Amino acid sequence: MASDEQVLLMSNQLQAFELKTLLLTPKVHPVTTAAAQAPVPVSPDGSLQPQVLYEASDDAGARYQLPRYEWNTVGGRHTSRLRLRTADDDPLGPLGWLNIELLAVHAVDARFAMRTLEHTATLRLGYEMPVVAAADPAPPTWEGQWENTDAATRGMTRLLIGRRADGGWFMHGFGKCHPSDCDWGETTAMPSGDALTGVYAFGFKVTTLTARRSGQTLVVDVLDDYTDADGRTDRLSNYVMARSVAAAPAQPLIWEALGPLNPLGGSMHRCTLPFHAQEDYDRIHQIITSPVHRARLEVVCKATIGQRTWQQWWLHDRPAVAPLQPDIDMVRISPAVLSTLRTQPLAVAAAGPRMPAIASLRADRASTATRALARGVRRPHHNPDLDEALSREETARVLRTLPRRVAIDKKGRPVLVRREVECTQSLACTFDPQADGYMLDAPRDPSQAHVLFKHDLVAEGQSVTFFQDSLVRDQVYYEPQEFRLARSDASPFLPSLVFAITDVATESEALSYRVRLAFQARPHLGQAFLLLARQRFGPAARLTALTPRSARLTLGVPTADGAPPALQERPDAVIRFDEGITDELSLDEAQFVRLAAAFQSPAGIGMQGWVTATISDGTQVDIPLVVSLKDNTGSVFDPQLLRPDPDGVPGHHVVTLRNRIESPVRVNGVHPQELGVWTDPATGVAQTVTVRPLELPPVAAVAPGQTLDLRLAVEPAAFPLLSVSPALDLDIQPDLARLMGQLTVTEAFTEATFEVQVSASPLFFGPGALTSLRVKFDDGPVVTLDAGTLVQTVSLRKPVVARILGLEPGYRYRLVAVDARGGERVHDGLAGVGHLQVTLPQE
Repeated sequence: MASDEQVLLMSNQLQAFELKTLLLTPKVHPVTTAAAQAPVPVSPDGSLQPQVLYEASDDAGARYQLPRYEWNTVGGRHTSRLRLRTADDDPLGPLGWLNIELLAVHAVDARFAMRTLEHTATLRLGYEMPVVAAADPAPPTWEGQWENTDAATRGMTRLLIGRRADGGWFMHGFGKCHPSDCDWGETTAMPSGDALTGVYAFGFKVTTLTARRSGQTLVVDVLDDYTDADGRTDRLSNYVMARSVAAAPAQPLIWEALGPLNPLGGSMHRCTLPFHAQEDYDRIHQIITSPVHRARLEVVCKATIGQRTWQQWWLHDRPAVAPLQPDIDMVRISPAVLSTLRTQPLAVAAAGPRMPAIASLRADRASTATRALARGVRRPHHNPDLDEALSREETARVLRTLPRRVAIDKKGRPVLVRREVECTQSLACTFDPQADGYMLDAPRDPSQAHVLFKHDLVAEGQSVTFFQDSLVRDQVYYEPQEFRLARSDASPFLPSLVFAITDVATESEALSYRVRLAFQARPHLGQAFLLLARQRFGPAARLTALTPRSARLTLGVPTADGAPPALQERPDAVIRFDEGITDELSLDEAQFVRLAAAFQSPAGIGMQGWVTATISDGTQVDIPLVVSLKDNTGSVFDPQLLRPDPDGVPGHHVVTLRNRIESPVRVNGVHPQELGVWTDPATGVAQTVTVRPLELPPVAAVAPGQTLDLRLAVEPAAFPLLSVSPALDLDIQPDLARLMGQLTVTEAFTEATFEVQVSASPLFFGPGALTSLRVKFDDGPVVTLDAGTLVQTVSLRKPVVARILGLEPGYRYRLVAVDARGGERVHDGLAGVGHLQVTLPQE
């Protein structure tokens, strides 16, 4: 298998990016935060860290840095606020706001001219949630190990509360002493209403402890009653205790986006999150004040950096970089040389001569492999004095993944390319209500615990755990049933799978190439569990995948020799349960062919694996991952059109669904579902609204662009149904010839050609309609149709992917519709197979 070293795709504008970023943006390459010719920081390995000095691309004496963010304070007091609306605020505006103010701190180095790296920053809040059984009204009231939230306290430091075998309560307290805490010992405790009281008799004083729960904290009043002989004045102390971090069990982790961090001038930055419901305000109040939640703030920074790398995979078949920038050379290496370098080990003499200077592609005569490299390189000039030596390990790595085409500068180094990178900074986000009370307005009910209620739902012999927020009841989290290949929500609604076919050589009858693929999978719940969840939590429930404490991906990758898939740990995979799993890997020619065959098989499964996740109780679960073109997450139909059923029966409706994807879709079944509770205004009776199918769906699949009518019955019939999303069991029948053309970037073409007849209906043209339609094929030809020319035949070059997989050749094109006033409507990302009957995509 090819190396999984980092590989960057290149554009003619010298922008570089990883293949998997195409899954997150509809553009061919991401928009960077720096202009094409603007100076950038040069990062040797492509990473970005705060307060690290990076050399400027335009000045060796200048250094860029990303600032480190920290909480802003004035006079030792935080300037961030969680506040409610006052009489001076708009009465129709938000109920409250969370204002977070951070300070950008820069490193100082007098040796260099310092520059701040331009970047964007967004905030998100991460926190843990205690879990209790759904039947329990609240977590245990007092029991557990508690610690003083004030680490500098001179009074009580810890308090253990528990039950004895006879059911009675006890307290075990500790006080501040040096070098270790004083052990007060154990004393009997008695409950009284919402309080638990224990008494210590120390001889010179009697200490009474009264503990009450306040949200996720324990408030303890300590009354010291000194004897007359001691002479000191009695003292009442108040302590806020939180559950011991060491004793607290692992809890589910939740992330919430807060918004952008905006500069205010100088080094000050602010993010503002409005609240419109009291429950949301109370929830955030508990999260940032209770140590139980272990809240932390993450600052996600994105910026453009410069990097030099040999792993250059050019986006187009014939890059035009060299003519655009005269100081750049395009070095070409013959396929035979590449084959030799990748299959034979690097030969080095025993005496240990100087390593081959791959940085300038100059040959060291002691190495057979680099002698072949020298013969395969064609470049106009070379200065051997500018060569840079690499270690043996670095040389071997470069040779393993050396591409067929490399751009270098006049010093023989890889050309400087720009790429967008991300850096995350983390800040503790827990505030003491006593010391930091000025930051907070009081919640409506500070005693109400913020927990997750655990529900185990069972369907079809499987069990899935759901967690309901105790304060915001329509927010429900779940552990995914499995992960499936995602499908984009934007036109053309493709599966989140992309291939880069690079280093294509079609000399004589031979064909050689390399393949890089990336995919994104999202959490999936079957219709049975979705229906159960709606019944249990209500039709308005927001279902969100719960982030585990840790997770790792194991993937079965196709083998080249036909053996069972090879299981691989994927340490570089990005695993976010709320956003999905993204991974990128390399395949050789044989592996790619086997993967395509797997996608075409009856099961349609290209790759399988599993995510091993550590969940809230510390146990591990294995969640299946399926990369298939038949079963995806995401909608395959346009928003439905609803109308009354022609049979005239009250409560009968027809829903029209339109297939918006590139492949046929078969509807195997329609599930009954509940829409919630509705009160009939005529009778005042509350009834559960249900929807059920009136007939079986048709056996035939729905072709791309075609529609399907489903007849549904709503009970009670008087319910005013405005819209409905039917609960469907679907089966996608992937059109691989069309899909592979759309999912492949850096496409190359063979010299073989095929003909496509392009036609359009005369109804497109005429007064008040269009004047022309232009079809621009990726291969280069342009066809213009109008009222006088309704049919044209064009010759296209056969794509490499069609030759590799033995498919009917597909093609990609752009459609430009021109109206009588000269206005143009452009439709990008279109694809076809066979003759092209032009249609106008729906907007």
